[in-house]
Amino acid sequence: MRLLFLTQPGTNSRSILQDIGRGCQARGHDVLSLELGPMWQMTQRAGNEQQNVQGDLNQLLAAFVQQNNVDLVIGMWANAITTLGLVQQDNRPVTLFDAIQRPHLMIWLDTPERAQDGQMVPVFATGIFQSPWLFHFVNNTGSAAEMTGLWQFNSQTVLPSRYGINPDVFKPIDGVEKEFDIMYSAGGADRWADKPTPAMLEEVAKDEPNVDRIRAELADEVRGQLDEYVKAFGDDARDGVRQVMDAMIDLQLTERDTPIVERFVKLSRQHENLVPPIDSLLNTHEVYVPFVQAMRGIENFQRAFTFCWLSRYFKCGMFGKADYSAWGCDVQSAGFVDYEQQSAQYNRARFGLSVMRWQDEVGVHIKPMEITASGTACLAGWRNGMDALYEPDREIICFRDLPGARQQVQALLDEPARIDAIAEAGRQRTLKQHTWQQVMGELINAIAQRINQPANNA
Repeated sequence: MRLLFLTQPGTNSRSILQDIGRGCQARGHDVLSLELGPMWQMTQRAGNEQQNVQGDLNQLLAAFVQQNNVDLVIGMWANAITTLGLVQQDNRPVTLFDAIQRPHLMIWLDTPERAQDGQMVPVFATGIFQSPWLFHFVNNTGSAAEMTGLWQFNSQTVLPSRYGINPDVFKPIDGVEKEFDIMYSAGGADRWADKPTPAMLEEVAKDEPNVDRIRAELADEVRGQLDEYVKAFGDDARDGVRQVMDAMIDLQLTERDTPIVERFVKLSRQHENLVPPIDSLLNTHEVYVPFVQAMRGIENFQRAFTFCWLSRYFKCGMFGKADYSAWGCDVQSAGFVDYEQQSAQYNRARFGLSVMRWQDEVGVHIKPMEITASGTACLAGWRNGMDALYEPDREIICFRDLPGARQQVQALLDEPARIDAIAEAGRQRTLKQHTWQQVMGELINAIAQRINQPANNA
């Protein structure tokens, strides 16, 4: 197939999209690329003529796709839609891809309701994502169920999949000394990175921390916001919606691994009287989205907490825009590290640490693939779905609580040969199954089947 990538400016997300393109090339596809940056500059300068400029860009891209026989357009998030806008066809708004009947694959590194600062949420109601020409990569089945069940995406075009890596970028680096026990990519600062609560500071200093105490306090904080959320509902619905929100917060504390959609189903079956307020909440996107994000945000402290706690017992390094000194952690970050240089950072340690942000309930972010491909053993907080990607204790080390993580790391540090064996087994699993060449081969085949075209891949 001939593929056109719409490449956005940026750092890591841009590099990931480019690696996806290289994976497609390795699969035997013909890959073209257009830069979105100049298009964004044009629309920003357009002022009152922005809609007309978007119309011109639609014509330009349509001609390019058709004249170059492009089979599939690929872009990050909804960048193509926000750049081009919508066009009118049969008196209804559609995307360019519907108008020219060419498929477009959207790579959702952040789920649709969180992507692009939430600006896509009002677009859900237009019905454009029911299109048979818009395809969606998302990294887990829980988020896929939200997209098809709550946001009304076409169930045939949402394609949950794992992430991949480019083995030419993430690979062992010769001559790097093992200076640390654990290396961590802190990324951007989380909410609690520089402002831990008193409870967080008390618990992170303990050998047996009670993280549920912190989670309960943060849950109470969310409950304190419910008055503001329920204002959007009529007087007759507020009490019921508040009861639903309270129950969902309780489930966050007891069943955080259960996908959101499944929790609502469970709640409606257990309490039939809550079905109407559940429906009201689910259909009021401007309330549902911030409420669920706040509820999931109960877990946000765990990334900083986990690293700071482990740094009390092991020699740790980290990179990224984070400063954990407010936690009493004296590890200095190496700062922002270019995408292509991250393997060298992981190679400086026996283990690379993976802890999710808990912006969803199942699925695994890209870090375990990047760490294992780098030839470093991955130490990962447990997530449902992890064992479908790697075999615990042989290809990856997983922990469900921090004392358990400490025990496993300490034992393995006394057996460096076993760490090396885990690192190599994890790397081989990644090279075999978790490269973009493999992942995109599966996705493009799935798209080709749905549009009844041959994938034409090697």
